[in-house]
Amino acid sequence: MGFRTKQTPPPARRRAAKNKREEQLQRTAYTYRRNRTLTGSLVSRVPSAGEPKAQLRSPRMHAHDLRRTRRHVALSLGVVVGLLAAVWFALDNVIATPVVAGNLTSNHQLYQAKINDYLTAHPLERFRFALNTSRLAAYLQTHDCPEVAAVLPATQQAGLGRSTITLAMRQAAVVWTVNRQQLFVDT
Repeated sequence: MGFRTKQTPPPARRRAAKNKREEQLQRTAYTYRRNRTLTGSLVSRVPSAGEPKAQLRSPRMHAHDLRRTRRHVALSLGVVVGLLAAVWFALDNVIATPVVAGNLTSNHQLYQAKINDYLTAHPLERFRFALNTSRLAAYLQTHDCPEVAAVLPATQQAGLGRSTITLAMRQAAVVWTVNRQQLFVDT
């Protein structure tokens, strides 16, 4: 007949005892053992051998980490917003292209070129709030524009990077022409 004998399953009591032992081992696998890190320990980044996810942070520690992350994000956002505000302020106040206004008869391009030369020589005065109008008027009078009496202190924005600079011209009391050149005496 056969050399093979019919294998019978082990009795039910042994299987049940084995399952109970495995369940008990699984339950005790995550309990306190000597030389293991406990959940909620101050060392929050060390994984424990008994932890299934190696999450050793208590709810208090987790809330503390979230607060620190929130502060970091808020500080970063504040720095970025502050830098953007500083850049916008600088762009809003810079005089990249001067626009000349006032009671001018001609020579808009000449005045604009001379003001640009002045601003190139004095780069910090390219900001509207730092423009020294009396020094600009003296520069214009000594550099081929003697008819300029003053530069009005109120400069206005004429667009991004553009500012309107208003010139006040000298008023002639007497005007005459000699050899196609207009001469005048001002008050």
